Formats: sequence, structure tokens, C-alpha cells
Amino acid sequence: MASKKDKDHARLLALLLAAYLLSQKQIMTLAQTIETGYLASQQAAYREAAATVGSDDATDWEPSPEQEDAAHEWAQAQAQGIADTYKADLTSAIETYLNSYEQEVDSLDGAEAHAGSVLGEWATKRATWKSEQIANYSCGSGGDAGTQAFIVDLEGGNVIDSETGEAVEIGDYGIACLPEESTNDVCASVAGQVFDISDRDSLPDMPAHGGCPHEYLIVSV
Repeated sequence: MASKKDKDHARLLALLLAAYLLSQKQIMTLAQTIETGYLASQQAAYREAAATVGSDDATDWEPSPEQEDAAHEWAQAQAQGIADTYKADLTSAIETYLNSYEQEVDSLDGAEAHAGSVLGEWATKRATWKSEQIANYSCGSGGDAGTQAFIVDLEGGNVIDSETGEAVEIGDYGIACLPEESTNDVCASVAGQVFDISDRDSLPDMPAHGGCPHEYLIVSV
């Protein structure tokens, strides 16, 4: 039979989880925010690539309905993954707090009343770096999708040089992974290098991890 301490611990864990977990509405709002950032970055990256190759016709490019649907599904999955990670981190934080409190007081009396300040501070500190990480990864992934969409059109001969009126010569351009610096093995394998357009499918996706600063850009060669 479980002891009173064990029962109190389990009750408080469930109570505090319920109080601090993200609601379904909050997860939906997060997904919408991620989707907005992803699509804006996708559009910006495509237009930047078009400007690089001198194609004015593509500077008004917008994601297609199919690309918007893909962004929506991606954002939904990202938001749920973030919520799941937050739940795991929150559970660990609560367990740490309850164990520490019980060790200090020799019971869990008063732990609920004191939990607000402790978990509130934990959540605030976590949000400070986590929100930046989410924004970086979401916008970076959208930018990568925009560059990939441009490469598909470039390889298909659908990007027109505004000066000549002809399809842009694909051999005049390559893909650079920037910035040059890297502390991650995956990123280090491509950072600072320029590749043929045709090599894109064999390169690792960027950003490769949370907080990753790397991106692929179309450059003249």
C-alpha cells in the first residue's frame, strides 16, 4: 500500500501538471504562430534567391496552396512536439521541486502554496531561451523550404533572367551554406562550402538542430 507521502506526491504532481501544462488552445495558437513565421520565411527566401539570379518575375512569388498545406501540417507537428517536450521538462521540474521540498521539510505540507513561485520562475527562464529557439528553427526551416522551391523552378527552367528574357543559366550559380563557423558535426560537414545546385538533395537539411544558425543561399560561382 502506498504511503501518505507517496499519495501526496502523486496528487501534487498531477495537480501541478494540470495547472502548468499547455492547453489545446495554446498549442493551436503556437502552431499558427509557427506556420506564419515558416511561410513568411519561405516567401522571403524564394524572393531573395530570385533577386540573386536577376529574375524580377519571381520577386512576387508566394507559396502555393499545396505548399501552404505542407507548412500547416509541419507547424501542427512542431507545436505538438514542443508541447510534449514541455510536458516532459515540466514533469521533471515538478518532481525535482517536490523531492527537494520533502527532503527539506520532511513532508509535503505547504508545498502546493509555495510551488507557484518556484515553477513560475522555472517557466519564465525556460521561455526566455526556448521561444528564441523555436522562432529560429521555424523561420530557418521555412527559409530552407523557400530555397528548395526556388531550386526546383531553377532546375525546371522556369526562372527567367530579366535582362535576357531567357531561362537563367543554372551553371552560373551554386548553393552556399553559411555562416562558415560551426560547432556541430553535421553543420561542420557543409558550413562555409559552395555546392552545385544538383547536390542539394544530398545535403543535410538546415537548420540541423535547435539554435542552428546555418542556411543555404543561392550564390554566383
